Amino acid sequence: MENENKDLKGQSPQENMDVEEKMKEEVSAKIAEAASELQDDINEAGEDMQDTFDEAAEEYVEGLQLGEEGLPEVEPIPEPKKITLGVGAFVTSLIGCVALGLLIMFIGFKAPGWIEKIPEGSTAVKVNGESITDKDMEYYIFQAARQYYAENTTDQTGSKIDSYDWDQTAADGRKVSDIIKENAVNQAIDNVLTVQKSMEKGVEWSKQDENSINTAVEGYIDQYGEEGFALRTKEMGISSPKQYKRMYIQMMKYGNAEDDINADISKYSPDDVNVLNNYIRDDRASVKHILIKTTDDTNSAQSAETPAPTEDPAAKLQTAQQVLERAKNGEDFDSLMDEFNEDTGESKDGYTFMTGEMVPEFETAAFALKMNEISDIVTSSYGYHIIKRIPGLYEIQNMWASEAKINKNEKKLGQISVSEIMKASADAQKKLQEEKSASSASGN
Repeated sequence: MENENKDLKGQSPQENMDVEEKMKEEVSAKIAEAASELQDDINEAGEDMQDTFDEAAEEYVEGLQLGEEGLPEVEPIPEPKKITLGVGAFVTSLIGCVALGLLIMFIGFKAPGWIEKIPEGSTAVKVNGESITDKDMEYYIFQAARQYYAENTTDQTGSKIDSYDWDQTAADGRKVSDIIKENAVNQAIDNVLTVQKSMEKGVEWSKQDENSINTAVEGYIDQYGEEGFALRTKEMGISSPKQYKRMYIQMMKYGNAEDDINADISKYSPDDVNVLNNYIRDDRASVKHILIKTTDDTNSAQSAETPAPTEDPAAKLQTAQQVLERAKNGEDFDSLMDEFNEDTGESKDGYTFMTGEMVPEFETAAFALKMNEISDIVTSSYGYHIIKRIPGLYEIQNMWASEAKINKNEKKLGQISVSEIMKASADAQKKLQEEKSASSASGN
């Protein structure tokens, strides 16, 4: 099939005009956004200068109170440079210069390669200077909505999700859509921070990685066509093939970061892991545990099916009590796991989970623990559990978020509609099903 993403060269005059107009509109929007962000930076610079002045003044006053000998050395406050051009005029001038440069590029080159690099949408959240666009947020909201639906309805197949009222009031008095958007924003921030921190630790993203994604996307377009692939991205809560590529790259970067963290979480943990007690959430945790089974189940201790009881549960309880005593007396927990743990589904790294992923007794006990604290014996239908809470990604992400510079565009976030995102996905899914049915009926 002919590739529709070709250069402007060789296209008809009307095609050239259409593409150029689209690029000009996109660039104009970016210029307006850049001007807005520049104003934010100017305001932030003013705040930083005021903070510097206040800190220096406080140090100077403290020095006077100490006396001449105790006067601390204070860096001189630099005299601000005179600005004769007003902020509004400066921004207007900057926009004019940028627009002129872009116009020259359009005339000389028509389709500069960096146009493809410009993300769709506008900045909704900034994390340490990195933008999360409203188009990025659509995907995170789509995922958060699906998760909320699965956790709060009895429709486990998702067959009724397209008729769900996303603006209804939840039990806590908030709108469901507001809860979903809050969860989505937090997840987006966590993902960006995790990638940022992993890159600081040396996790690389190579051109080869990006090329492999480009190749994959081109393959999808060849397979489904431009429109067919666009329909499939909308089904996933993603606005376009270009946005799909952007989110694909972000998720791959996050996966690389998570792999590195799981390989050696101590590289990312604070030296004093007790600091993480300040960042514990009551709906997620990372733990290791030792299970002494009272069942004949051969699956994981958290299997959904209720297994048959074993013989002599009293002996099992006695074993669990002995293991607990040894653990509480400081014996190495990993060694005790090697010796006694009967949960064949647990890796040496334990479990990281959220509410609803484990049996209730297990979750309640785990969420109540502090870092490196060991539970008493926890009884469930699968046996006796001895649980140790360990530093995990959730707590570390909370710590990073508390230290990060995060700016939210509440107006932009407020304009995003959960209902519209889910409807667009449902419409795309319906159309794909109709196309599939039509193709089957025609024998193709």
